[in-house]
Amino acid sequence: MVEFYIGTTHVDMARSQITTEFGTSSLEPKVMQVLLILAKNRGQVVDHDSILQTVWPDTVTSANAIQRCIGQLRKVLNDTAQSQNVIATHPKIGYSLIPEVKWHSPSTKKIGDNCNSPTSNHTTFLRNNWLLVFGGLLFCVIMALVALLISAKTNLTVKSLTPLTATDYIELKPSFSPDGQYIAFQRFIGNCENQLWARDIHTSEEYLLTEELGNYGVPRWSPDGERIVFTSSAQCKPKQKTDTLAAEQHTHINTLKACNEIRGISFNLAKASSQPSTLYHHCGSSTHKQPVWLTASTIAFITQQDQISYIKLLDISTSEVKKLHRVENKIISALDYSLPLSKLAWIEYKKYTPLELNIYNTSTHSIDKIELDEHKSISQISHMRWLFDSPRLLASKNNQLITISQTGAMNTYLQPAAEKILYPAVHPSKNQLVASMGNFDRDIGLAKWYTHQTQTPSNVTIFSRSNVDEFNAKQQPGGALVAFISSRSGSDQVWLYDQEQRKTVQLSSFSNAITPMNIIWNESGTALFTLANKHLYHLALDGKVSAIKTPHPLLDIYQDKGNNRLLVKLLQDTLPNLALLNLNNQQYQPLYLGDSDKAQLTHRNELFILEDKSIYKVTNAVRHKITTLDGIETSGLFAYEGVLYITSSSNSLWRYNPMLAQLTHLTSFGNTFENISDINVADKTVYYSKFVTIEKELMLLNLE
Repeated sequence: MVEFYIGTTHVDMARSQITTEFGTSSLEPKVMQVLLILAKNRGQVVDHDSILQTVWPDTVTSANAIQRCIGQLRKVLNDTAQSQNVIATHPKIGYSLIPEVKWHSPSTKKIGDNCNSPTSNHTTFLRNNWLLVFGGLLFCVIMALVALLISAKTNLTVKSLTPLTATDYIELKPSFSPDGQYIAFQRFIGNCENQLWARDIHTSEEYLLTEELGNYGVPRWSPDGERIVFTSSAQCKPKQKTDTLAAEQHTHINTLKACNEIRGISFNLAKASSQPSTLYHHCGSSTHKQPVWLTASTIAFITQQDQISYIKLLDISTSEVKKLHRVENKIISALDYSLPLSKLAWIEYKKYTPLELNIYNTSTHSIDKIELDEHKSISQISHMRWLFDSPRLLASKNNQLITISQTGAMNTYLQPAAEKILYPAVHPSKNQLVASMGNFDRDIGLAKWYTHQTQTPSNVTIFSRSNVDEFNAKQQPGGALVAFISSRSGSDQVWLYDQEQRKTVQLSSFSNAITPMNIIWNESGTALFTLANKHLYHLALDGKVSAIKTPHPLLDIYQDKGNNRLLVKLLQDTLPNLALLNLNNQQYQPLYLGDSDKAQLTHRNELFILEDKSIYKVTNAVRHKITTLDGIETSGLFAYEGVLYITSSSNSLWRYNPMLAQLTHLTSFGNTFENISDINVADKTVYYSKFVTIEKELMLLNLE
């Protein structure tokens, strides 16, 4: 057991607690380990690398993780980054602990010390305090049994799967009835039109609940099982894609803003015949999502209005609405209520900042805010449920189940299944989950265009066909290889397709904790730079991977400019920054402070960015709109020999010469595919991803 004092502050490593004059605080083990290494080296500067190697020995992470730990420690130790009375910052080097440290060694007493008759005293103690001893033993037994039951109930190892549906439709967002007999879910008829259905899991009988087609959200049961609440969108019409500049300029005209109302139906009536839904709450200038029952007549839901998010309460018997919580410049992305715990939980999200778990206690009317660890967290949580009666929440990512504790700790449970697990819901009494399982099928391919606009593009060619998600195809400079990201081996990895030999091989073997997001070839075509979890990796063609240290977390990678220089978007103090990164010395040259979607440097070092679906030229860190390109809803940006090649959301291809301010329409690919990821100008070839289908069926997950 390691205990020590920092001045009058007591630190207990075994309990992961720090006790000050203001009270006792429990911190995550990683935070405590950072404090321990500083304490062991009190008065000395401990550099970033030493801390990372000690606290995160088997994890590739950045100094940003240390900064977060130091911030939490300073808060508990009543210290600040300005005063630095306890922890001193040594810029770009590390940290040191200032106060004196006293180490505590528990003393042991010999039998007989300060005691005349141990046996007599012991007998007297037992005789006079037998109730206390018995009560203590009983308490220990009860707590052990409770811990055992909770552990058994929250074991997320799946022992078997039971298919519930096997149709040609997409079925999503299931929810158990309070008695566990029925499951309500969405069944999609078209791209965004669906119906709500219910299924008796004992008899397999199904009931169409909603009379009309609509765009319905997740169905949630009332506590008595008599009603189901959901959202309904007034808009379900895909935007028409256009091919001419004149049409591009009018793309957004008359576009309706999505508006989600809150509606409900009677389950008992819908079992007899499908029912028209009842309007509970209109949307007006705002939109609602994820309604959940607190009582038989009270519903909590999320409202988004401009830059403000709310948690609101609706009494369906009186139609009265109350505001429970309000937050600006954040998105509330998930909501669920636990009746046994009397707690309402939601996730707050702001781009490029850690996720925050909020828990509202309906008994005490207090809200606890817990920041989720960025290195264990997924980038976004749009769906979560309370996990049985335990104080933990359940989410999912790919083929992993994820639990979130009320301290912000996250644990992942990898399942032996290639299919993705979506929208897991918990059985009210059995050790079971229900979820949508399946794959998103997206292929990669190529298409060619011609010099004369009278010629239509050649037929698209799908290469290396699979039935899983594949994207980000990038052609090797001067070579025959195409790199892309695919989940065909169970998790997202980098793959290579040889266009000459027509062979496909897996190149990377990242662990499940590392998810590739983007790839670019180096200038010579001999290796790939891979972005994963805000970290940069060098991936050689023999499969060898090496982590590249960067001064800040990376958000995106755009271009290799040679001489070990990359055009990147990095995260500095929660702000996105476009920069030219030198990999030789980890120094970077800031180019633009802003959240660009794409960026390219021409051979004349002119910087162009794609931001808000428009192209800008950046001069002296200031963006300037290119009026010639007004009206094009841009989706892609590529530079080749000083000329820009631009793709639009309607899959039109344009060439723009900055020197001449000349715009030329090259071709239109129409609705053949969704996204162009690379262009080979010399061969007049584009590489793309194409949506094929979504396979999602309901599955019962039986837990051990």
